[in-house]
Amino acid sequence: MSAARLPWLNDASQLRSLDALEYIALSDIDMALIVAEADWFVDGVDYEDPYDSEESTLRNLGQANSDLYDPLREEAWLSDDMTDNEAGALHYLAGVSENDLDLAKRLASSPWVMDGVARHEASALSNLIDLTVWNPELARRIVGYGLEAPVRNRDVYLITSLGRIRDINEDGFNRVITSSWFTDELDDEERAFLTALGFIDPPEFDDLLETRFTLSSTISLPLSGEVGVSIFQSFPFRPEDDLLSVVEDGARITEGFMGTPFPTNDIIILVVKDRASIGGWAGHFDEIMIRLSEDGTDLETVIHEISHFYFSAGPSWFTEGGADFLLAYSLDSLGVESWDDQMLRYEDNRQYCADNGIGDIHELNVGEHDGGLHLGCSYALGRYFFIGLFQTLGETAFSSALREMHLMKARNEIEYTDGLIYRTFLKHVPPDRVDEFRAVYSRLHGGPIEDYEGE
Repeated sequence: MSAARLPWLNDASQLRSLDALEYIALSDIDMALIVAEADWFVDGVDYEDPYDSEESTLRNLGQANSDLYDPLREEAWLSDDMTDNEAGALHYLAGVSENDLDLAKRLASSPWVMDGVARHEASALSNLIDLTVWNPELARRIVGYGLEAPVRNRDVYLITSLGRIRDINEDGFNRVITSSWFTDELDDEERAFLTALGFIDPPEFDDLLETRFTLSSTISLPLSGEVGVSIFQSFPFRPEDDLLSVVEDGARITEGFMGTPFPTNDIIILVVKDRASIGGWAGHFDEIMIRLSEDGTDLETVIHEISHFYFSAGPSWFTEGGADFLLAYSLDSLGVESWDDQMLRYEDNRQYCADNGIGDIHELNVGEHDGGLHLGCSYALGRYFFIGLFQTLGETAFSSALREMHLMKARNEIEYTDGLIYRTFLKHVPPDRVDEFRAVYSRLHGGPIEDYEGE
């Protein structure tokens, strides 16, 4: 009866969806009913989706053990638009169930799966499949840290970290799992440390495993509440450094500007001796954690990398420019450097790019440039673009546009095209500033922009 009311029954390209629905119903009629009334099924399965998320969901629901997904029946994410991460989670849970059905069922009822699956959570489920084959007892032990609320990101990501270590450093992996701190119950700090170990190669891995210096704290943010902070390095901390305070300032200011809870409940930082181990950078953002070089623990580098928790997807001018904007805003808020003083430096950076043939973001996108010049101008022009729009729109409209883009990224797989960025900003422009916005956007970006005309 539910299927008979589907609006797409006269669309031959969709009829295979009915075959899939029947296949689900043969093993689990209740789940089939949930699917038949899910938004993503009622509006037609997107068989052209590059992520294959809706088609994959049908396939996974039809092939898995009939009671594996019982805990998820009432969860909204199974009924609203499916993301690639969520479809992947169903697939990975089924993979785990082939090796350990009881463990898969416990995972399906864990808080971090039931509330929707983020990218790092889908990655953990994927890594768990191999771990259940290689060492079932270890898999059950590690999963146990994330079965009851509250779940911290470290409780989930340590699954992926173990897989990474075993893949690239088997000797190091064996040293980890036989270490006295690992064989006992892992406390919060040790789980954060294990997460960090997955992001470093020998010889720094060996140094860190042998000698670990740690700073840890819990900070309280107005919107997200308690956030854990753990900083690790293989050499003593300098007395003059105050990394915990810098991290807290950066998280508090960026959360306040974005107007939405800080994107993680764990800030994990690994300080390395050699920049080469992080690609020659002073700092590098890695999905849920930050790596800093020993000479990159200054306030500007730390806050820039913290800002990447909000700007971690999109073209480089967008991610680096966005992170640099939040840094500039933080420097002004902390009284370190005013907007006027910063703009003198930023104008010089922009002019250098223009003098070398990259006058705006469009030229950055389409031109063939030296790699170093292209990267440097991604920072300079992206930062100049964001500051220009901030000054044109005002803080309220500008931050609400950034917040919308961040939340779109947090919930769905989207592609940050220049057209999407433009249209999102335009939605938040005060009516009396539309003409000014168009002029500034056109000057800083350079166009053409998808759907620019006629908006």
